[in-house]
Amino acid sequence: MKAICPKCPNCGAPVETDAARCEYCKSPIIISSFAGALELPDINKYISAYKNAMNSAHGSPQLNAAIGFCYMRLKMYAQAQTCFHKAIDGGLMNSEIFFYMAVCMLDGKKAFVAKRPVIDKIQELIEAARAINDKGIYAYFHAYIKFDYFKRKSLITHPAYTELLSEAHKLGVSEHDIGILFGLLRVERPSEL
Repeated sequence: MKAICPKCPNCGAPVETDAARCEYCKSPIIISSFAGALELPDINKYISAYKNAMNSAHGSPQLNAAIGFCYMRLKMYAQAQTCFHKAIDGGLMNSEIFFYMAVCMLDGKKAFVAKRPVIDKIQELIEAARAINDKGIYAYFHAYIKFDYFKRKSLITHPAYTELLSEAHKLGVSEHDIGILFGLLRVERPSEL
């Protein structure tokens, strides 16, 4: 079976199968989550290797997602969003892709300043992520959207941000995940959350 990425993005060693890590340098081959992108010391090497591999992989959804996670680490939200969109269009049903695409749509700004169609699309993506795999951080991000956009503008919405916060805590959202979320959003965590 031919590998999606024929060479290790870190050391350039040939990859015979769809191994998770390079047998020589032990670096990850395909980044499949944002947490995986956080451990990369030289993210540009990975982006370049994935783009080169795209030529032979004919628009691989896995490679698009991997590039998207790399761009997110660099806080290049528009580029990450484009890659995530291609991954979704390619049929990749990973809840993190929907979630992080929603994060990208805020482009490092508060939800309060976003336009309503953007907020509606973000909510749609969060709901899709939760339908695939319901995680506390997804409900927490939705609570942030409900608070910062709807509550601060005195708009009535259901469910309310407090209900989503309660769901997030029942699903086990961690302070670590919340810290990463607000780091990506590049906004301060509201005291109400």
